[in-house]
Amino acid sequence: MLIEQKPKLLFIGAYTTLVCLQVYSAWHHQLFGDEAFYWLESQHLAWSYTELPGWTQWSIAFSQWLLPANEFTIRLPGLLAAWSLPWLGMALHKQLTATNSSWQTGLLLLSLPLLAVAGIMAVPDIWLLFFGTLSLWAWFNCLANNKPTDYLLLGLLLALGLNTHVRFWLILLLASGVVFWQYRHHKAAIIKLLGYTLPVLALGLLPILWFNLQQDFALLNFQLSDRHPWQFQATHFSFFVVQFLLVTPLVFCLCMRPMVHMKSLRRNQRTVLYIALLHWLCYALIGFFSDNLRFNAHWPLFSYFLLLLVAGSGRNGQALKSGAIITGVLGSVALLVVLFYALHIAQPVSQLNARLTENFRGWQALADKTTAVSHAGNYDYIVTDHFMTLAQLKYYTDTAKITSLSHPANLKHGREQQLNIMGYIQGKRTGNGLLVVEHSALKLTQMMPFYLSACETLNGIALTDTLDHAKGLKTHHFFTTGGGQCLLPPISYLEPETGQLSGWVLTAKDKPPKIRLNTVFGNPSYKPKATPLGNNALFQGLDDQQYQLLEFKFTNTPSNSAYQVQFNYPELTVMSPTIYPE
Repeated sequence: MLIEQKPKLLFIGAYTTLVCLQVYSAWHHQLFGDEAFYWLESQHLAWSYTELPGWTQWSIAFSQWLLPANEFTIRLPGLLAAWSLPWLGMALHKQLTATNSSWQTGLLLLSLPLLAVAGIMAVPDIWLLFFGTLSLWAWFNCLANNKPTDYLLLGLLLALGLNTHVRFWLILLLASGVVFWQYRHHKAAIIKLLGYTLPVLALGLLPILWFNLQQDFALLNFQLSDRHPWQFQATHFSFFVVQFLLVTPLVFCLCMRPMVHMKSLRRNQRTVLYIALLHWLCYALIGFFSDNLRFNAHWPLFSYFLLLLVAGSGRNGQALKSGAIITGVLGSVALLVVLFYALHIAQPVSQLNARLTENFRGWQALADKTTAVSHAGNYDYIVTDHFMTLAQLKYYTDTAKITSLSHPANLKHGREQQLNIMGYIQGKRTGNGLLVVEHSALKLTQMMPFYLSACETLNGIALTDTLDHAKGLKTHHFFTTGGGQCLLPPISYLEPETGQLSGWVLTAKDKPPKIRLNTVFGNPSYKPKATPLGNNALFQGLDDQQYQLLEFKFTNTPSNSAYQVQFNYPELTVMSPTIYPE
């Protein structure tokens, strides 16, 4: 088979194809929300940060100091790490086996679709793989050469790895247990590990400890406590199906294959296999109790990378390897292409597309709109709702001073304290300002508390403009502040059912909107019924004399396409979120 006969040629071809797609993607995708915030943190260099240690931010800062600022150069350090991983994997493979099959192993490593996508983003995940793989390579060099310099290099790599993410600490903990057990009879190696590697490794903790001692251990509180419910979640059972599909079925089966032949493996291979399996099992089991609010399917990526190194050894199972390479490489290419299509071409935006890609979208349009609105209004200051809006506007506009309010998203993602440290949390202020709010990011239960808090902090708010992105995927509101009055935007509750839509909108009594569907289906308009607020806890703090609910109901709504509701005021039109047919 061609994969067996010319693996080097196929590796070069697949590697070049993926690198070209990654470069194109990194140039053309707007910054993901987290990427923008890491960039913002990189403008405020520190020993560590409240949600992450500092390596990702340090690498971005170095890149931006060396090169012109754009999305590609922000992502370049991570891209370089991603491009090195197949070569590092092949070097590690040669340490694990005497067979001449490293090119085929390189192809297997290119068969991880999540690795292809992680490589195009300035996020810590790629650095976990980079320092984890490089540390294993350095450890096997220590065993082969037994030189003090090798043990010092291993300590340095582990120290840098500690500064990528708390999840690297788990890798270090598991790997240490496996290594000390597997090589417990290598007394010379263990002594040098303790004498040379451990002191250098400990130095890597100093920046994190120094920062956390000053900030009441914010990093540890968030990563180990605040972000996790620590109670059983049955929804985690979907983890196993998601992993099987994301890794691609044949690649997943190949990753599991070494367990069947465990007894025939060399000690070095068993070491890598044990680390990979323990790492995977930790996420499989702890996931029933830990954070499932964010996309976390990529967390076991390091496990699959190591499992493929072991699975690539030997000549058995060639048919499965060939099938895994073909489907996996095609899956990697397809995932990059599909991501580009979903972000730049797909119309209309499906519900799944919206859910997976919303934090990549709309930032340049928001920046352009914010610039236009701010110039037209001649505002004294600009304030945003949460960390993501702040970071994106700081990056995509030339506005010098933008701040952020306290927001549920800041707390959820561990960024509230970091914003405060960098001086971006807005305190009470008077004067004519502009508030930019991603209205669609607020849950219904969060809207009233947030807007009332904004009113108090900014001496009143009044809706002045709105931006509807991708037909309801995102809605941003623009408010004039400092007027002394608290004029809430229309806050709606929508309940779609088959063939009809009912709901209500909260609005001021003296400015009721006209309510319409933005399609030609069914009843294009409907005269709403005004009702008092009542005792609903959602409206606590609102004046029943000032606000009312307008209840509405549309029948014969579209059954095969998404649609929106329009709230038409004399001065502007506000759109509802996209309503997808059931």
